[in-house]
This record gives sequence, structure tokens and C-alpha cells, in this order.
Amino acid sequence: MGCQVSKATATSASPAKTLLPNSEASKTKLTGESHESRVGETGPVAPTGKGGDTNLAKAAQCHGDFNNTSQCRGALRRELTFCTDRTELDILVTEFTSHDSTVGSAIGRNCKEICWKVGYDRRTDPIDIKLHVQENKVYSHEVHIESNGQSIFQGANSHAKAKMVEDFTYQWPFRATIRGINEVNYFEVRPVHLSADTWHPATITCQRSDGFFEVTALEPNGRGGFAEVKYPAVDRSNLRDAATHKPLLVPQNFLMLQVLKQDPTHAVLSVGDEPINQHLGRMSPPVTNTEQALQFQVSKDRGTVTANVGHSVLSHFVSGKCGQSQQP
Repeated sequence: MGCQVSKATATSASPAKTLLPNSEASKTKLTGESHESRVGETGPVAPTGKGGDTNLAKAAQCHGDFNNTSQCRGALRRELTFCTDRTELDILVTEFTSHDSTVGSAIGRNCKEICWKVGYDRRTDPIDIKLHVQENKVYSHEVHIESNGQSIFQGANSHAKAKMVEDFTYQWPFRATIRGINEVNYFEVRPVHLSADTWHPATITCQRSDGFFEVTALEPNGRGGFAEVKYPAVDRSNLRDAATHKPLLVPQNFLMLQVLKQDPTHAVLSVGDEPINQHLGRMSPPVTNTEQALQFQVSKDRGTVTANVGHSVLSHFVSGKCGQSQQP
């Protein structure tokens, strides 16, 4: 529930992607790595990444390369990757608020505050993004942006607004956990010191927060047998599925905020290549001790599926009346 260089082609952000009303205001960890940035006139400089998070392609990939289609404007700034031990990523906007103040409209100075709360794991607090814009019809706009209470675009101090001299783009990458960890010889590894076509059976024992993997490989020992060899930091490009020989797929995605210099009041927040309005929702509450989670177990040959409940409970579930109490 992981990039400082952007290869994306600059393009105009479409207003259709924004989650802003046309009328008056409407309200609608697993542990992430720490945010590190240096604040300049137009906001923080991109932080220094670690290990496997050294380019945007790795941060933006989720079963494919988002860089081929995702577009951004201005210099790319980003958080370090938020990691979750879930095997799937569900990024949801759980709250949206837009407040447009009419005070000062007579002199051409309006204020707008836009807030998003974005969740990716129900066991952690959502990411809180706040955009403050002081609109001036004569001079340039003044903007202040926060992420979880920390300024990512500011003026002379952490609470001051700054004039926009260029478009602002900011990214929050997310990474989930792969399937198959600690399953013996579920994968194959290609040691970097051997030939490119040499693969050995391997067990991934840990997925590190920097994008690398701890691997135990089974390699020939030169005496007709095999020996376990441990690799503490293996890049995913050197790992593949042992059964299918397909490259290792790591569930990854990113949240992107684009604020245009000419019109910061219509900032665009998107998830990967999708508009944020396709990700409105609410995290399901965790199962309590008095509730029973619906679980299915599939046999290894995929021939049978076993549930932890009976037929009546399943029938009630598929009926669409789960919010109602079940009759005995």
C-alpha cells in the first residue's frame, strides 16, 4: 500500500484533469523515506536519491514506463519514495477542499486555498497537500505549497508566499511489495560479475526501501554440488520469474502536482497518467476482532478455490446487500 532527471516532454497541462469546481468552494506512512530538499527562490531542489532510485524512469514505472506518456512542466522536484508492505497500490483522494476568498476583489487581489488528502495505505495517515494562491490581476501570482506541513514552495520564510517565475512540478513516488518474497527459488538472479545469459535459482529474502533486493542464490560450487551465495543489493533488472522468465515487476506509481505560472489557481493533480478525479474514494476500514474477513485460497494447480465462509455468506456478499445485516 521508488530521480532527479526528467525525460518527459514539456506540454500544456489540460484543465480537464483538475479537480477544481467552476463555481463557489466545494468541500468534498507505511513509512516513507524522509523528505530532503534545499529551498530556493522557486522551491526546493530535487533531493538526492538512493540506490535504485536514481532516475525518473524507475520512480515512475508501475508494470510499464510512465515516462513514455506522462508529461510535466518546469523543473521536476520530488519526495523520496513512500513504501508499503502491501502487494498492490491503491492511491485514493480521500478529501478535497477548495476555498476562494472574495475579500479584496475590488482591488483585484483574491486568495484561494486548495487542499488534497491522498491515501495509499489505510494504516498510515494520508499525504496532506495544500496550495495557497494570492491572485493579482496586475502583477504575478504569489504561491505557497505544503506537503504534510513542510513547505515545498515558499518565499523568504517557511510560511511566506513566493512569486512564480516558472511552472512548478512536484512528484510523490510510491512503491508496493512484490509477491514471492521468501519463496524458495521462486526467482532467478543474474550475477553482474558473470556473463549476461547466466541465471541461477534465487530466493528474494528482503525488498529494501531503496529499491534493491537482498537475494540468496543457488550456484555451482565447482565440486559437482551447489552452494548458497548471498547478494545484499541486487537491482531488479537482474531478477526474473523462474517459471516464466519474465522480468521482475515491482508495483510502483506516483502522484504528480503541476502548477502553471500563468494560472496557479487551476493546479493539476494526477496519479501517473490518470486524472485525479478517477481516484476519488475512501479507504476501507480495517477489520475488527469481531468481524470476519472474506478470504480465498487457491490450490497450487489452480484447480480448486477454498473460502473461509460458507455458501450463505458468499451469496449474501454477491447480492450487493453487504451493508445490511444478514438474516438467519
